[in-house]
Amino acid sequence: MAVVWGDQLDLRPILLSASLNGVSEQAVAGYIAKYATKGAEASGTIDHRVSCSACRGRGRLGPSSSCTRCQGTGLKPGLLLDLLPVTEHARCMIRTCWELGSRGEYAHLKLRPWAHMLGFRGHFATKSRRYSTTMGTLRQTRADHRAAEARVRNGLPTLGDGSTFVLGHWRFVGSGHSPGEAILAERIRQQVQSARAISSQRAAE
Repeated sequence: MAVVWGDQLDLRPILLSASLNGVSEQAVAGYIAKYATKGAEASGTIDHRVSCSACRGRGRLGPSSSCTRCQGTGLKPGLLLDLLPVTEHARCMIRTCWELGSRGEYAHLKLRPWAHMLGFRGHFATKSRRYSTTMGTLRQTRADHRAAEARVRNGLPTLGDGSTFVLGHWRFVGSGHSPGEAILAERIRQQVQSARAISSQRAAE
């Protein structure tokens, strides 16, 4: 039985030269590196966990003892899923992972600790720092390469290792919030206070 995605196939040989009629090994390596270094934050989610670090989202530290750090909610203290700065689609997927993670049949998937990654945990491949490199190095190399391309595209000079940005003039522009910013800050404070009160009330129930 053949398993395919759609009715289109793109089969090309991998050759050792880009000049031949095929795909070079460099192109394949670049394609894999591109997607290997992508993160779930590209889908509109966040880059940090929403689960409590003490109980890993379980809400309890033992069979009969609730987690005192998160008050049994499993979430990071003071955090509510409804207030996460994410897209509505990402919020729905995070909430789905969180709710499914409370069910015993899905405990082995560890969905709550990885809810911020939409349920996908770990990396697609194993790696060794002794024989290979780290994902952080790959991401930084790709970012540097894209930055260099952008400088060439915009006609900017190449930055050398000894390049230093010097700001020779400072000007005081004020301190504190402007009147408009003060209103927004107060509104945010009220929302956070209300969210914490609701969270405490739910935990008490």
